Amino acid sequence: MDEHYLKRELYDLFGKDSSLFDFLQAGSLDGVWYWNLEQPRDEWMSPKFWEVLGYDPAEKKHLSSEWKDLIFPEDLQTASENIEKHCADASYPYDQIVRYRRKNGSTAWVRCRGFAIRDATGKPVRMLGVHTDITSIKAAEEDYQNLFREMLDGFALHEIILDETGTPIDYRFLAVNPAFERMTGLKAGDIVGRTVLDVLPGTESQWIETYGKVVLTGDPVHFENYSAEIAKHFEVTAFRPDEGRFATVFIDITERKKLEAERREFDTRMHQTQRLESLGVLAGGIAHDFNNILAAIMGNAELALDDISPLSPGRESLAEIVTASKRAADLCAQMLAYAGKRRIEQRNMALGELVEETLHILKTCISKKAILNLNLEKSLPPMSGDPAQIRQILMNLVINASEAIGERSGVIALSTGAMDCSEQYLANGYIVAPDKPGTYVYIEVSDTGCGMDKETIQRIFEPFFTTKFSGRGLGLAAILGIVKAHEGALRVYSEPGKGSTFKVLFPAIDVVEDREPEHDANRDWHGSGTVLLVDDEESIRAICSKQLLRLGLKVLTAEDGRQAVSRYRERKEDIALVLLDLTMPHMNGEEAFRELRQINPNVHVILASGYSEDDIAARFAGKGLAGCLQKPYTMDKLRSLLSTLLPKAEPTTRSEERKCPNNGMQTDG
Repeated sequence: MDEHYLKRELYDLFGKDSSLFDFLQAGSLDGVWYWNLEQPRDEWMSPKFWEVLGYDPAEKKHLSSEWKDLIFPEDLQTASENIEKHCADASYPYDQIVRYRRKNGSTAWVRCRGFAIRDATGKPVRMLGVHTDITSIKAAEEDYQNLFREMLDGFALHEIILDETGTPIDYRFLAVNPAFERMTGLKAGDIVGRTVLDVLPGTESQWIETYGKVVLTGDPVHFENYSAEIAKHFEVTAFRPDEGRFATVFIDITERKKLEAERREFDTRMHQTQRLESLGVLAGGIAHDFNNILAAIMGNAELALDDISPLSPGRESLAEIVTASKRAADLCAQMLAYAGKRRIEQRNMALGELVEETLHILKTCISKKAILNLNLEKSLPPMSGDPAQIRQILMNLVINASEAIGERSGVIALSTGAMDCSEQYLANGYIVAPDKPGTYVYIEVSDTGCGMDKETIQRIFEPFFTTKFSGRGLGLAAILGIVKAHEGALRVYSEPGKGSTFKVLFPAIDVVEDREPEHDANRDWHGSGTVLLVDDEESIRAICSKQLLRLGLKVLTAEDGRQAVSRYRERKEDIALVLLDLTMPHMNGEEAFRELRQINPNVHVILASGYSEDDIAARFAGKGLAGCLQKPYTMDKLRSLLSTLLPKAEPTTRSEERKCPNNGMQTDG
């Protein structure tokens, strides 16, 4: 089309204002086009139109009739259809995005807008429009779409839903990215256009309230929260991109939360383990010193019993002292086991008989207002365990039940029985649960006392924890250790105001019950020879010297390992046996034993310790130890062991002992 002709056309349209044409041709930032519908070959494009496509405006003479060849065919067809619709109906706007091939081969995205100029009859005769280069916008959109698709964080766009008062009550999904689908398990096709309460009816109100506040205030938020509906933890950032809408960017932190919980649990266990280790050191130290005191009490009481007349009224009191000392020794053994310095003394036993033997003690320990109901099954399978520790469990549970009842009237039910336990049963609610199914024997103690809530149940196995005014000891913490050591199971059920039930299970065994070995009936045994007694406690040296003298033996003493080695080196020809304490300053029993073996490989050494005999025997297995004694030991125990190592001699008469209590051989210090 000739420019002069176009000027005349535009003059007619715009009131003969040539400045408008000049602006259209050179001043507009958009490309301008003009098309004569009655003569299709009459068309014109402004220089900016060609610049968008990468051509010099001077080239337009060669391209003005070929611009249709530069547009993508599918876009040309759509654009042509839209022009036809607009020409047929002026209310139908012509606004089209089309793609052109630039001179360098790249793609130009162009927004094409125009309108038809109609004659007096309304017939469209001309089209006038503009082309806007939106290539950079489309590139940004494509980058956004790529980010939307490829970003690792979940993204969702929502529309808030308010009630008539303007309060947020729901929100609608408008768009979600693939990461959203992966993290939530919800598919875009299933949720876009639907509300959250339609998709997830159980959504907590705090989610809607939080997002509603973002929309109403425009303030972004960052928070962590748990979705019960999806069963995951999320870290969320929410912001308002437009009125009435909010967008969320989030990550799944469920695994992180799990690891944090595991780390807290590990830290708690580590802290508890450290406390238990500290208490173990304390318990072991107390038990060691207390054993030495008990040895003096028990030894002197036994010697006194042996001295006084069978008709003396004091015999009963002395016998009670010996019995109480033995019980105290059991307590020391339990403290050493808790401290990890004593293995349990496994022995085949009948749980039912042990419970029945303990009943008379239990009845004296419970409140006068508590009734003890028994349901003890007969002929239970045997189990393997430490009777003293099983008795401790029983005593502790019954006493706790009595204290839970308090001053009110109540019932304590004590039951024993046997049951077959599957893996599923043992895994259901047991605080201690072994992984071996099979037959178990059990003790169950129930009470009608005050009961406990869940928080209390979680703490009752902590050392020194108590719901009473002041604690008394290791309590249920010791029970927990005993059950674990016996590979047993422990379950607790309790509710406030409804009492408590403790059930302890132990693996049953197929062998018959072991019987307690009977004590040596030869109470008249007396030996001959000299014993080197080594102990750092003066009281132990004193009482043990008396016991050895009472057995007809001669005694030399030493107060530590160094002195023992020195005296043995000097008198080894005279010394028949060394009774050696394990724990001493300067040189302990183990070191002294090695030195003595260097002097005489055939030396007879008995090690005495507060640790169990099994522990000592295992520690010195194959090293030539003649025997071991667990403190405090009785006169019968000492006599029984010595009778296997020393020759028998005629017993010394009481009158001779009183005349020469040291047999001329005891050396103090």
